[in-house]
Amino acid sequence: MFNRKNKELQRLVNSSRKALKRAERKIEELTKENLEVYEENKDLRFENEEQKDFIKRIDKLVNSNKYNNEKAILNTIKELVRDYQSIN
Repeated sequence: MFNRKNKELQRLVNSSRKALKRAERKIEELTKENLEVYEENKDLRFENEEQKDFIKRIDKLVNSNKYNNEKAILNTIKELVRDYQSIN
């Protein structure tokens, strides 16, 4: 009876160790995935900031058109778009 109790306890200990190892592996996987998502978000935030800057430049240009020179504005917008496309 004593041996049976020890074997049962040993099985429980072994089962707990296996569960702990599985949990540790899962935590490592989640940590790695979290870092990858963080890096992707960082890239997206940077891209978002670039786009905001680009829109501000266009807005400033359009709102500064005091002489109704649409052709010059259009050419400048095209230039800004080419600049943005060359960056990305």
